Amino acid sequence: MQRREVKKNSKTQSTQSFTEKEKFKEKTPHNSVSSVVNNTMELPKSWVNTNWSDIVFITHGQNKKGIEDENGPYPKYGSGGQIGKSSHYLCKAGSTVVGRKGTINRPFFTHTDFWNIDTAFGITPYQGIHPKFFFFFCQIFDFNRLDHSTGRPSLTQSNLYQINIPIPPLAEQHRIVAKIDSLFSKLDKGVETLQAIQQQLRIYRQAVLKWAFEKWTSNTSIAPLKELCTHIIDCPHSTPKWTASGKICLRTTNFRKGYLDLTTMNYVSNDTFKERTRRLKPEKNDILYSREGAILGLACLIPENIELCLGQRMMLMRTKNNILPRFLMH
Repeated sequence: MQRREVKKNSKTQSTQSFTEKEKFKEKTPHNSVSSVVNNTMELPKSWVNTNWSDIVFITHGQNKKGIEDENGPYPKYGSGGQIGKSSHYLCKAGSTVVGRKGTINRPFFTHTDFWNIDTAFGITPYQGIHPKFFFFFCQIFDFNRLDHSTGRPSLTQSNLYQINIPIPPLAEQHRIVAKIDSLFSKLDKGVETLQAIQQQLRIYRQAVLKWAFEKWTSNTSIAPLKELCTHIIDCPHSTPKWTASGKICLRTTNFRKGYLDLTTMNYVSNDTFKERTRRLKPEKNDILYSREGAILGLACLIPENIELCLGQRMMLMRTKNNILPRFLMH
């Protein structure tokens, strides 16, 4: 499939020789006042500071009809990742995608040719710059500092071209990339090991609970849930009107096995809180249960000294005085 022609630019695409373009290693480093990042650290003698305008070509994404193809050979990217497939491409494999609007601080590396829409920049290093060395730099750079919008986060091509970057010789770039890849590979293996351990712990936990209940309940009577609780209520069947601050309103994403994770909290107004607690105001040691969705079946207890209301897809159970809430939760 032929590549669709893109807007002409005085700079050629990634096939342009970096050495021929700038005589990069012999030139004086940029000290432009307009540089977005000013690297003041002392670099090894073989390294130089320069701006992105000297080392990369930035392709502005395009929204064009006729390139969408669900069976196309090329991925189509927006600022947040792949959004489809295309019959044409704008950028070559080895480019880094940086969001132009929306998700601007989550760059990702591409292993294939691709089409980028207008919410994303495709950034292709010139020869003499290792593509992954440039990508790793993008991963540690805070693009949010370039956002001067009043609404949706956004970046401009001119600001990107002014970013200052330290560049070692190409051989050193290869060594750095190889070392980082090696360390990331070890981290990935460590994550896989931890995930396997977590799965084993989940199985062990279920086995312990099964053993405990079979052992301790073998000679006891079985009662329906309604006889063990003073209240069993469902959440209001409406989406809360969220606010930036106010009273805590739970989401099922706050549910963990046995406890609430309130690292991220969501809020509603006082009026919404009163409406959502009209039937019953949650209290310490009430049992919460996720009744649908991806985390169906998680039970946890409400901790002390906290005031909250129920969001969606959850139920609340309050035990009678002769029933231990944590026992029923398990």
